[in-house]
Amino acid sequence: RGKGVGIGVSFEAETVNYQKKQNYDSKIGGKEQLKAWQMIEEVSDKWGHLPRVNKSTSSHENDGRRTKNKRERGGRGGREREIVRFINVFRDDDGDAEDFDASSSSEGTLTWMERKTDLDTKSPENIRIVDQTLEHAYRFHKSEIGKGWAQRIHPGSVVLHIAEKPTIAEALARTFADEVSGYTTEKGHPFHTPVHKLQSRFMGENCQFRVTSVTGHVYNCDFEQGFESWERTDPVTLFAAPTRKIPTTGSVLRHLSAVAQGCDLCILWLDCDPEGENICFEVLETVGQKLARTYSQYRRVYRAIFSSLAPVDLKEALNKRPGLEGGLKMPDINVSRAVDARQILDLKMGVAFTRYQSVFLRGRFNRLSAKTISFGPCQTPTLGLCVKRQDEINSFEPESFWRLDVRLSLPFQPMTINSEADKAHIRTSIELVWARGRVFHHKVGLMLLAKAKFDSKMRGVIRDVNSKERLNGRPTALNTTAMLKAGSKGLGFSPIETMRTAEHLYTSGFISYPRTETTHYAKNMDLLSMVRAHANNPEYAEVVQKILSNPSKARPKAGVDAGDHPPITPVRSASRHDLGPREWKIYDYITRHFFGTLMGDCKMSDSTVVLDVGSERFTAKASIVLDPGFTDAMPWLKPDETAFPCEFKAGETYPIQRLDLKDGLTSPPGLLTESELIDQMEKHGIGTDASIPTHIKSLCDRGYVSLQAGRRLAPSPLGIVLAHGYKTIDCELIVPYMRSTVEKQLSKIAKGELTYDVVLQHCLRSFRDKFIFFAEHSKTFESLFEARFSSNSSGAHSRDLSKCGKCRRWMLYNPGVRPPTLTCSTCDVTYNLPAGGTIKILGRECPFDRFEVLIFKAGGPNGISYPLCPYCFNNPPFEDIAKNQAKSTNGMSCVQCRHPTCPQSSVSLSLCLCPYCRRGSLVLDPTSRAVWKIVCNHCDRLIKFAEGANKVQMTKRKCEKCKAKLLHIFYPKEASRLPDRNDEIIGCLACDPIINETTEVVKGRLTKAKGRRKGRRKGRRRHGGSDVDGPVQIQYNSGAGKSRRMKQTIKM
Repeated sequence: RGKGVGIGVSFEAETVNYQKKQNYDSKIGGKEQLKAWQMIEEVSDKWGHLPRVNKSTSSHENDGRRTKNKRERGGRGGREREIVRFINVFRDDDGDAEDFDASSSSEGTLTWMERKTDLDTKSPENIRIVDQTLEHAYRFHKSEIGKGWAQRIHPGSVVLHIAEKPTIAEALARTFADEVSGYTTEKGHPFHTPVHKLQSRFMGENCQFRVTSVTGHVYNCDFEQGFESWERTDPVTLFAAPTRKIPTTGSVLRHLSAVAQGCDLCILWLDCDPEGENICFEVLETVGQKLARTYSQYRRVYRAIFSSLAPVDLKEALNKRPGLEGGLKMPDINVSRAVDARQILDLKMGVAFTRYQSVFLRGRFNRLSAKTISFGPCQTPTLGLCVKRQDEINSFEPESFWRLDVRLSLPFQPMTINSEADKAHIRTSIELVWARGRVFHHKVGLMLLAKAKFDSKMRGVIRDVNSKERLNGRPTALNTTAMLKAGSKGLGFSPIETMRTAEHLYTSGFISYPRTETTHYAKNMDLLSMVRAHANNPEYAEVVQKILSNPSKARPKAGVDAGDHPPITPVRSASRHDLGPREWKIYDYITRHFFGTLMGDCKMSDSTVVLDVGSERFTAKASIVLDPGFTDAMPWLKPDETAFPCEFKAGETYPIQRLDLKDGLTSPPGLLTESELIDQMEKHGIGTDASIPTHIKSLCDRGYVSLQAGRRLAPSPLGIVLAHGYKTIDCELIVPYMRSTVEKQLSKIAKGELTYDVVLQHCLRSFRDKFIFFAEHSKTFESLFEARFSSNSSGAHSRDLSKCGKCRRWMLYNPGVRPPTLTCSTCDVTYNLPAGGTIKILGRECPFDRFEVLIFKAGGPNGISYPLCPYCFNNPPFEDIAKNQAKSTNGMSCVQCRHPTCPQSSVSLSLCLCPYCRRGSLVLDPTSRAVWKIVCNHCDRLIKFAEGANKVQMTKRKCEKCKAKLLHIFYPKEASRLPDRNDEIIGCLACDPIINETTEVVKGRLTKAKGRRKGRRKGRRRHGGSDVDGPVQIQYNSGAGKSRRMKQTIKM
């Protein structure tokens, strides 16, 4: 998991002792207020309207009844009386604030208690509802918000309506304007968006309406001044840098300030999603100070809840009593703060990583000198999903398989089909499928084929014939993700094109709000009325008639209620001539999907034939549609129909026309499609339903992925290297885990379970730790880029050298960098190689990882050479070697490996324990050839044989004296140094005097010789060569500066 900074670990610890205080005066529009209103509405509807409190009762009677009620009801009489008065005002349009007078009579309370006990006295549910209603209503009534919401609207009040787009503002003006007087539109300096003025009614009073709009966010989040420079600002300081809100354009603020002058109330008609909630408070930053003080601060601003621009829906959103579900409410500050936190986190993490990696790579690679290598908290995990699929394709190895294929000789006897009209589209065939599927061994397949032919005598027996009905379930209601996937997969539109088209249809009044996660229709939705609106549309008249002819079937499948918006549905009927080509395709899909949810399931009849050919079993299937159901509205989902070419009965035998063995290859998965990517992003919680199209578009615009045929996403070389670099350094930067965890914490801010500061500070600390770790290991990043992009310091001698053990493709050898590297461009992995020598291919594969084994040889006559596996050299498979890599190689070579069967391992080549370092083993260098050598796999000691030996082999026999393995040495007769001109000898390196006389011990070189060094060398010099320690048998120089000679016996 890379750095290991568990982004979600310490969050849990911080939330254990944190309990959110329910404060009605500060939590504007919170769930408790809404719950109070809903429960009051529920109880009042159940028990009827409560009687008005009689205000003529004297104070003395009040005191007496108060005491009596308090005594009879356990001391809650006065509290309940206040609640009843509050409920009376809430339910009565003529009520006013005077009805809350504490000196009022308690007759209403007695009536309330009588109702409480009269209706279903023994029902615990009724008692629970009333008790909870009393509690919530009392707390809400005592709060400042409750007092503010109880105020009356004065006639002639000026109400300001602010929408998110000019088209929505115009729709509001058309809906609320009187048919006779209509509305007027003003547009001029400084107004950059229209202002519609009209007379209408609000809360039962005649008011003046001003309707205008913004164009999205009013403010952008950015750093304070002083952090703009990429060169002078250390990216790590950005995590603690202060941020500010900068106006998108000054004209928007001037427009809002001017239009709010003289207004008493403000109603916000912004999108009902978290971003819209955040824009509410951005608008209030300017508008809130300009509103008149006619009403209390809790009554000046309302938030409209709507899902479509149909006039009936807009009027209901305006006229429904505040606080009720679907009615006007206060903006939710918690949801807005969650959006603020997301903006700050995305800004700081994105800018810090983008600046660092862009500057880091620009100075090292020519092709990236003019490129900004961007990083995004959502963009990068999305890229990781695309690269992961590409890696699966690259690492896939096709595998041969074999399957039995059988064909029967059948008489021509077509099956009876339901009607003549059906014969045209039903395909008659029989495709027998082997029950074993396939086998992966050719000999096994041949054996099964021969056995089947012998046992069956080339005749097949019908073992069983059966048929059963099957239902293809109708779809659930349409949400944003399903619409985006259908647009990409079925219509050929990109997610961003689908989203923009749907938004245009929404603002034009054709469909409901297109951003929703809900797939469940609310109980109060009149679905049949929505269907009847299309009865006169020739495009859908036939489907509408089928739905209305059997309304009992129009029961949609239960979906998921996310609590945001209703599912996407058509709002008004349209034809091809009313919309453009792209708009019509999206509208037609939404409408047909809506119809399909109200129709029955598709009923199929599946027939299965089981055939035995000897001991092998085959099956064949055919399907016929009995009831098309929802596929009449969605014909692209109608399944293909097939029928058998003749009637089959159990026990019948048929001659086999052909029985043979067919081969094939397994195929890799395809590239990730846009539809699949959207599905995975939703599954892992990357982005929201509104931001998913933007993230996919960003990957294409920045060149990290490219769009291929079939709307498949192919990662570019830059995208692959970036993803592999993040994964190598800190995998949490590229996997969806971190982003989904952050989204869960942000949702807790929106729900009021966590505070804004707790989540923000914890996330910033975690992100800062990850950034520091990333910067410390950026050298790994550089090595990955060297294979794909030309380095400013690399040479021009790169070439293909060996094959990768993972993808089996050639790897690029780059000797112009230090250390030299071997890079697989397919896997985007770079392996370091030892420096100061030459690299060649040995011609064998490593048994651990199937990488080709290389030979490293240092320069000079005393240069040490050894075989190595590129993967094992960088990733030793043994823990002790990984922690303490040999000083001689700075990595694990093959002569250090302990693989039991590899011919290059120390197990196969080890002669004995090194008598010089007492830690390594003396191993035979099988690649030395001209001058055979024995080297230590830990220190730099080198034992050279005299020139002329043809071959040196190590035997399995051991020396009886020192237990070292015996050597078998071959010499040519004409150049033999053995007594009597013998051409071979078997003996011990240390104990045999003849072999010992033909060897010498020198200090080997690990790098190329750079010229002769000046100064006095220690030790003996023989043959005019390097430092020589003498014969192996008994004597060697025990250390620098010591002339005393010692004897040492070689031991295993």
